[in-house]
Amino acid sequence: MKSIIKSMLSKSLWRYIALKRRLPWGPYKRMSSRDRNSFASMLSIWRPSNALPVILLEWNMTRWCNYKCSYCNQPHQRFARNGKYTAHAFDNFPLEDWLSAFARHFENRRLALLISGGEPMMDKKNMLPFLQKLTVMPTVEYINISTNASWNPKMYEGLDLSKIMLLLSYHPTQVAQESFFNRLDELLEFGFKIGMVNFVMSKDNFAQYSDFKTKIAKKGVPSHSSPQWQLRGKYSKEELAILKQELPEMDYSYRTGVISTFGKKCLFPAVSYQMDQTGHILVSCHPQVTGSFFDQSLPSVFAGPVPCPHISCGCLHKYSLLKGSNRDTNVNILQIYSNILKQKQGINS
Repeated sequence: MKSIIKSMLSKSLWRYIALKRRLPWGPYKRMSSRDRNSFASMLSIWRPSNALPVILLEWNMTRWCNYKCSYCNQPHQRFARNGKYTAHAFDNFPLEDWLSAFARHFENRRLALLISGGEPMMDKKNMLPFLQKLTVMPTVEYINISTNASWNPKMYEGLDLSKIMLLLSYHPTQVAQESFFNRLDELLEFGFKIGMVNFVMSKDNFAQYSDFKTKIAKKGVPSHSSPQWQLRGKYSKEELAILKQELPEMDYSYRTGVISTFGKKCLFPAVSYQMDQTGHILVSCHPQVTGSFFDQSLPSVFAGPVPCPHISCGCLHKYSLLKGSNRDTNVNILQIYSNILKQKQGINS
C-alpha cells in the first residue's frame, strides 16, 4: 500500500512540475531577481558575464566493468543488450559520431565533463583518441574520470593530462590493497592528477577504512568514506558516527539522507545534463526533459535555480550547487572537494 501511495504522489509531483515548466514566469523559464542575488557567486562561475557559460555533463559512458562488486547491481558484460543498444557508448555509435556531437554542442559553451561507468578505461581502442580530441578542444574546461585504476597508464603515453583528473575507487573484494597502491603510484608517477579515492562503506568494509585512509594519505591523496547508496537509512548508530567523523558536515548530511533536498533551490538543472551510453540525454534530475546527444541541439537547461524534486541527493556535483552550499570557487567540483578532504585529513597539497 505504501509503495502505491508513493508512486501516486511521485506521478502527481512530476505532473505539477511539468505544468510549472510551461509557465513563462516560473523559475524554469525565468530567473527571478531574488534567485539571481542568492546565487550570484555561483552564477559568476557557471554563467560569467565576460566568458562563455559552462555546462556540466555527467556521462555514464558504459556499464561494462571488469569488477563484480556485491553492492553493484548493473550488468557487467560489454555486449549486454538493452533493446538495440549494448553496454558501451562506442559500440552503439562510432567514435567519430560522438566527437562530432561534442564539437557541435560545445562550440559556444564550455564543457565540464564527468565520465563514469562501469569502467570507462577498459576500452583500449577508443578512449585514447577520444581523450586526445577532447583535451585539445579550447572549450573543454576539464574531464573527470571515475575509474577503478585496473588499467596500465602507459597506454596513454603522449596524452595531455592537464585537463584530466581521476576519481579512483578502491574495492577490497576485487583487488588486493598492495596491488591497488602499486597502481596508484604508477598513475601518480605517470602524471595523472587524482582527486580522491572512493572507499565504499559497505557493512563489510568499515573495519578496513581507518588503516586505508592512513596509508593513502602518505601518498598525498585524500580518501573518501563513501556511504553505500543502497544502505541509506540502514546504517547503525555506530556506523553513522564513523561517517559523521570522516565526512564534511554537508556531505555527511546529504549522502546519508539525514537532510532532505526536497524543495531546496538548486542551480544544477540550470547548468548540467546527464547522459547514458546510448546518447539519451536529460536536463539533470528532470527525466521528462530529454533528447538525444545526436540531435542538432540539446534540450534547454532551465533559466536558473529550481526546487529539488527529489527526497534525497547523494551526488557531490548536485548538492554542491544547492543554495547555501558555498562551494563555488571554480567549476571543477571534484578539485574543490579534494582540497576540502585534504584539509580535513591533514594532507599538504
